[in-house]
Amino acid sequence: MTRINVFRNLKSTLTVVTRSNSIRAKEMQTLPLNLRPPTFRPDHWTKVLSLTGFSTDEHADRALGKIKAYDLPIPRDHRAKGYDPVKGKILAVAKALDEVKARGARLPPLTAQWERLDLKDVVKDQQLLWPAEVTHQVIPTKTPAYAKRIDAAWGEKAMSPALQ
Repeated sequence: MTRINVFRNLKSTLTVVTRSNSIRAKEMQTLPLNLRPPTFRPDHWTKVLSLTGFSTDEHADRALGKIKAYDLPIPRDHRAKGYDPVKGKILAVAKALDEVKARGARLPPLTAQWERLDLKDVVKDQQLLWPAEVTHQVIPTKTPAYAKRIDAAWGEKAMSPALQ
């Protein structure tokens, strides 16, 4: 089963959309040259969203292309004051799936696994809805220490199910 993953940097506001299950230095080439970190540190990146259930690699590649088309870089002077790149990527995923659905194509049953389940509600601010074929779950955390690190990065406490 193929997947699309959205990763975010814990130290900055960088986000990357990729088909690979883990972030590698190769994915840094998708970032603008002036925003790339000087050294690649995999421990500074965490998965925000994992969208699984695509039947073939070709379908996942098409969806990834649509997501990247909706998530074009916005120049700094044109961005809204509180712009969040993570929310921008989530909106791009929702818009891409909505466009596929609007064109009459049949979506396979997809599963969206989230770092934090409340991130799926970002689309409601833009009057968008997730297609009915998408089910939402929380990414299972590996250890309570990992969950604490993620919650500390978001600036909140006890959001992860591993801590409850």
